[in-house]
Amino acid sequence: MTDHQKIGGFTISTEEHAKAALEKLGYDEWTNGHWKHALQYHLVYLIPDRYFQKKMLKKYRDMY
Repeated sequence: MTDHQKIGGFTISTEEHAKAALEKLGYDEWTNGHWKHALQYHLVYLIPDRYFQKKMLKKYRDMY
């Protein structure tokens, strides 16, 4: 999932993700898996939809 990105910032190791997700098991209806991803999730909501969609579409088009 990380495409071999360096661990740091919002990128976490598979072990960190699994541990954090399992700690939430049975306590929450859903989880972002890790506090870093929860922060990222909430930050995305601060971006206006039009800007976010435009950036994501451009990134997707550039990939192919």
